[in-house]
Amino acid sequence: MKKLVKGLAIVALLLAVIISGGIFYASKKLNPEKIRSLTIEQIQNAFPKAKVSLGKVDYSLGLKIKIHFNFLEISLPKNQKVIPMTNIKDFKAELPLIGFLFGKNEAEIIIDSPKLYYSMIGKKSNWEFALGSKKKVDSKVTSKESSKTKIENKESSENNSDDSAMISAGPLAGLSLNISIQNALVSYDDGTSLSKVSIDKVLVRDLSLLKKSSFEIKTHIEKEKLAKLNALVIGEFELKDLLENKKIESYLNIKLSDISLENFGSFPNVKAETKVQISESIEASVKTLIGESSHINFIAKIDKNKVNVDRIDTDLHIMGLLDGFGDIKKSLDAVKIVNTKLKVTGNVALINGKIIPNLSGHVGPEIKVSASGIDTSTEVDFGVKGNNISSSTTTKTLDGVVTTKLDGDVDINNFDLSKLKPFNALVTINGINYQKKFVLPKEQKETPTKNQNRAKTDSVKKEQAKDQSVPLIPPMNLEINLKNNKIADAKVNGDLKITLGKSGLKILKKSYLNIGDGRVDLNSNIALSEKISGDFSVNLKKLNFDLFSRLLPDNTIEKLQGVVSADTNGTFSIGKALVYSSNIVFNGTNVGISGVDFGKHATEYIRGIPSISKYVKKDFSYKAGSKLESLSFKGRVTNELITMNNYALVLDKKMAKASGSGKISMLNQDSVVYVDFVDNTGKISKPLKKELGMNSLPLKLIGKGFSLTPDYEYTIKKSTKSAVKTQGKKVIQKELNKLLKGKNKKKVDKLLKGLFN
Repeated sequence: MKKLVKGLAIVALLLAVIISGGIFYASKKLNPEKIRSLTIEQIQNAFPKAKVSLGKVDYSLGLKIKIHFNFLEISLPKNQKVIPMTNIKDFKAELPLIGFLFGKNEAEIIIDSPKLYYSMIGKKSNWEFALGSKKKVDSKVTSKESSKTKIENKESSENNSDDSAMISAGPLAGLSLNISIQNALVSYDDGTSLSKVSIDKVLVRDLSLLKKSSFEIKTHIEKEKLAKLNALVIGEFELKDLLENKKIESYLNIKLSDISLENFGSFPNVKAETKVQISESIEASVKTLIGESSHINFIAKIDKNKVNVDRIDTDLHIMGLLDGFGDIKKSLDAVKIVNTKLKVTGNVALINGKIIPNLSGHVGPEIKVSASGIDTSTEVDFGVKGNNISSSTTTKTLDGVVTTKLDGDVDINNFDLSKLKPFNALVTINGINYQKKFVLPKEQKETPTKNQNRAKTDSVKKEQAKDQSVPLIPPMNLEINLKNNKIADAKVNGDLKITLGKSGLKILKKSYLNIGDGRVDLNSNIALSEKISGDFSVNLKKLNFDLFSRLLPDNTIEKLQGVVSADTNGTFSIGKALVYSSNIVFNGTNVGISGVDFGKHATEYIRGIPSISKYVKKDFSYKAGSKLESLSFKGRVTNELITMNNYALVLDKKMAKASGSGKISMLNQDSVVYVDFVDNTGKISKPLKKELGMNSLPLKLIGKGFSLTPDYEYTIKKSTKSAVKTQGKKVIQKELNKLLKGKNKKKVDKLLKGLFN
């Protein structure tokens, strides 16, 4: 904006040169060629590097002096190119000669279709290049020369005062000038994007030393592929103050309308009342109305090395601001912010290029959100004071309150994330009572169009081309404190301590959760670099899954049951793929999965073994239900393989138990699980012992991954070998008993033991 103002000021300078030249020559010698040559000379002196082209100058002499030309162009030859600076299509000036000589009359200037071009060439603009370089001054200035300069400056200041007095008392004192500029265009090119300001008209009325002057500017502003708006500025000022007191005081009324942001929507109209005073410093008082119910008010003062913005009073009605943003508003259907406002008060200083804020803010009275049957109401307070940033968020939900307090220091004038000191954050969750079932989101399947498929493919390619490194995260010491909460039938309390830093995330060893009569202890170190990696440790003590089972949705996923204790620790990394390895020791009682009948599965398995089924009665069944009386496991789990060093499970009511070992592939490769099955009912164990001489039933499951099926051949071989021993032993024992007629039984048993063991 400063550059735009500078450009408009330069145009005003050109007009002043032309006007003064016209008046001077009109009153003296009325030579159009001299008027033309002087105008070119003055502009060329102001911009030594520029090229100036001026068309033919016409004039007529009567009761009025009329000066007219239909072409003025200023451009910058640079790098074998001609870069435009300004172009005026038509210029007319009328000056009543007699009235001017007596100090009372009006002059009029009409300018049609002027164009101003402001282009950045590297770090400088075309106008700065046209000004040329300033002459270097010898740094070794003597005190005598310095004193001479001071005297000259003083004389110059006195001369300026005399000039002002002469103007006030001379023929210009009664002159009232009206200026009309139509169809102007200001173009700004920063090298990456182009902005255009179309000025429909600029009217200046009564530009005079005797009374206040008024002006009106009507414009259309367009930022390429970003925003459009119309602007109307009406104001007044006193020229006499500027000349005599070297200050200007102006009252402005500004109206911005038809504001649209591309790809978003329209913004409410803006009205502003501004009082501006410019002297050695600039002071402004601004009152702004946005839409019907939002405002921004402040007082600003600009000195040489200091800017103060005081008495900031911002009150923004959020829903009112979003009325024109249909897509954004639609996406916030679940958010109720009908009465919510953003309020900011305080002051901001800019001293020697450094920002010093002192601001306080509030978002409220409430932001209501309804999602998945849960209602929340939130308010936010925040502050920015110097380098300190703080906030406090209060959310009421589920009969409880969640408060989040954040506090930290940020050097806003030299922000460097890598040097940022840790923020302190405390989240307190108190009195939450959650009793509803979880609701799983419904999957929405859409058939992508060709354009969507192409866009997706392009997006994937771009993502693959990006650096895979993980960005830095703000450092933080986070504590989550849970008090007096209840989830389903479980009381939930605890304290989690987490540190975030440029190297990663840590869940400290002191972190824990008390859930009912159980406890969870957590510890983890996570490193963030080209990939996410770390180690973890989780310890569960008597965690009762039954407490949460009724929260799970019906007919969606199986419900876990039982009381579990476990100890697990391991490592993981997330890069192109997830890689993990964990040692697990697991013990559970009354463990089960609803809908899974372990007794039924065990019965069907045993009945399916040809060599065993004949010993199983048709009406036999393990009625153990969906629970195991106990389950234990010790082993290792990786992303490739589950290794069961040993496991043991007991059916409900101790009907049977199974133990063994095995390996299950996570990559759908070969898997095998060995089972030593022991029946405690006697309905299977007794015939097995009698006929086969077996105390337990050897089983084997084989397959790919988790798709395991019984290996009956393994069980048959094991049972047949045992059967041969048992039956052979029975036959020989019978014959020996006949031979010895029951005598020396100990010797017979010793002999049989030697043969079959």
